[in-house]
Amino acid sequence: MSHIANFIVKYKKIILIVFAVLFAASFFGIGFVKVNYNSAEYLPEDSDTKEGLSLMYDAFGDNGNASVMAENIDYDTALTIKEKIVGMYGVKKVLWLDDVFEEISTQISSALGQFGCTITKDTCTKYLLTYSGVLPDISSDDPSYGHYSGFLSILNQNGASLGLDMNVLSSIGSYAKTFYNDNSALFQVTFAGTDYSDEALKAIDEIRTLDYDVYMTGNAAIVNNSVKTVSTQTNLAIIVAAVIVVIILFAMSGSYFEPVVFLVTIGVAVVLNMGTNIFLGDISYLTQSVAGVLQLALTMDYSIFLLHKFRQEKEKGKTDDEAIKAALVQSFSPISASSLTTVCSFIAIMFMSYTIGLDLGIVLAKGVAISYITVFTVLPGLILLSYKLIEKSAHKTFSLSLNRYSNFIIKTRKVLPILFLALIIPCFIFQSLNSFTYSNEASVGSEGSDIFVDKEKITNTFGSQNQVVILLDKTHFDRELIISKLLSEINSVESAVSYTMIEETGIMPLLSADFVGQFRSQDGSCSRILLTLDLPEEGEETTAAIVKIKDALNEQLGEDGFHILGEAASALDIKNIVEKDSGLIRIISISLVALIIMFSFRSILIPILLVFVIEAAIWVNMSFPYILGEPLVFVGYLIVSSILLGSTIDYAILLTSNYTTCRRTMSKFDAIRKAITLSAKAILMSSMIITFAGFSISFISTMPAINVFGSAIGRGGACALVTVMLLLPQLLILFDKPIQKLTIKSKFKN
Repeated sequence: MSHIANFIVKYKKIILIVFAVLFAASFFGIGFVKVNYNSAEYLPEDSDTKEGLSLMYDAFGDNGNASVMAENIDYDTALTIKEKIVGMYGVKKVLWLDDVFEEISTQISSALGQFGCTITKDTCTKYLLTYSGVLPDISSDDPSYGHYSGFLSILNQNGASLGLDMNVLSSIGSYAKTFYNDNSALFQVTFAGTDYSDEALKAIDEIRTLDYDVYMTGNAAIVNNSVKTVSTQTNLAIIVAAVIVVIILFAMSGSYFEPVVFLVTIGVAVVLNMGTNIFLGDISYLTQSVAGVLQLALTMDYSIFLLHKFRQEKEKGKTDDEAIKAALVQSFSPISASSLTTVCSFIAIMFMSYTIGLDLGIVLAKGVAISYITVFTVLPGLILLSYKLIEKSAHKTFSLSLNRYSNFIIKTRKVLPILFLALIIPCFIFQSLNSFTYSNEASVGSEGSDIFVDKEKITNTFGSQNQVVILLDKTHFDRELIISKLLSEINSVESAVSYTMIEETGIMPLLSADFVGQFRSQDGSCSRILLTLDLPEEGEETTAAIVKIKDALNEQLGEDGFHILGEAASALDIKNIVEKDSGLIRIISISLVALIIMFSFRSILIPILLVFVIEAAIWVNMSFPYILGEPLVFVGYLIVSSILLGSTIDYAILLTSNYTTCRRTMSKFDAIRKAITLSAKAILMSSMIITFAGFSISFISTMPAINVFGSAIGRGGACALVTVMLLLPQLLILFDKPIQKLTIKSKFKN
């Protein structure tokens, strides 16, 4: 390491220039990093949802869709709005009532000409909807009343000769009311690209500018809301976190310029990490939202540690160059161990079958590695070039007097651990009882957001929008009608519509090819049964409903004869996969961290104590959602627990390292007093940074997945501070002799 230190000091200016160039390139590259909002894409390839989506896209296309409701409008205004939407960039087509009944309206308007009734296709559709009760009756005072009466008279007299059944015509209302109800129109908009394409996003933005009361739902609308939220809130979260870090550093460091040096170092690392994400192809919206703030919070203490070592060497009378070289050599081992435990926690979540963990783990592990490199390359040059300014801006900082606190720790060593145990055991039980949410809506559509308000409005007017799609291949077309009727009888199924059900009603000739094409593919390879559930997208009742649907389909077709798609089915798929992952991920993260601690301390007992202390903090942290009755978004427990273990274990390592060092020359009581004094300020500063950084994410983000993630990180940092500074010192005293016996070459003073 000494040769590397000499190289870094000798070529410090060249190193800074190189990193300045890399910084500029990475800053430019950030704008080209694609963000993936498609949660289903992270499912395993053999999952039912992933396979079903692939088949459906092949048969029906992968164009994005959204439902757009315009409120308080009449039929003619709805047609005007439809034409405006059709003309927008990125919109492929808009399906509404005039399209659904286009064929029959064209047929009737053409046929009535021979009876002296001149009528356009659109007017014919309007009259048919009036006749079926979808539109209000035309009063006798209305100028069109006579024309409408004549239209009905001719149809009643000549309908049979035209091949029309008036009873069938009157039944179109049940279909029409899914498009127009209570003076509100619901348009089915299909985009030129996918739900995640620029065409769809820009079209939705333009639709929202219409001079009407417009509301939207559907995956494309959810994605649009997510893109806006992430793009506006990510940078704000980083800025707020940086401001908080500066305030903490100003209060706890010895110079006004120190925080600038720290922020420049880690700021360069954050930009390098975010810019190099371009080589990953794309990253998830969750990773994009939290990676920068977490990297800042988790790696800031590397810089603080190196500068602290530099100051210690300067106090010995060394020159600047000599001091920084010595600091680099002495800091290499502890900073390496600290970064390695953090990286291992991210490696653990890479093993998730639901590969959003792989995505987040790669980016965060890369971020820690880049921060590690910049601290050992960029920071030394910045310190040497700005040390005079650091000295000139020196100020008094508060000192922690911990004598009374240390005495309290020693006196209560036999009582406080028992009280902690009494708290930890119920918290362990509570955290295991947490309820989790897995749907896309739960992750990105919080109450009060545009997409939440829109869905509530549409649901109140047109009923539930929780749709489940049953995908059948052509070998099962002969059983489609039986299956459709069977599924419609399930209590929570509000409606079931399929190609064969439409056929049975006799209304098929009245409907357009575009409408019918939603249920059977053009190549005849696939058919879709569309179910509407009178339930939320997830929950115990929804899960029970999906299980009932699966059981009914299994009985009729066997396990491989169908695919179930939709938010409710996808959420259940994710739930099953994540629950299988949870045990494995926890074992991997704990094992990797414990191994690093074991080799660092050459002890069997120390890793057990340290992991227990941090796990206790995690259990307390994760019991809060259960106690408060708040469900956790699925990323909450699994990913946050691994991150907290890898990041806050550093506090325990620092305190234990100081204790074992002091124990060589002191009694266990004096050693713990000294260890607390040496460690407290660094632990307090580091925990405050991660705590406030986490809460800044939670405070700023309106997306539930990110909000929960931030609050869990922030609360976890605070819990770890308490357990490390209260519980760990007492455990070190109580287990002093076993630690000595189970540590290789321990040199504890007798």
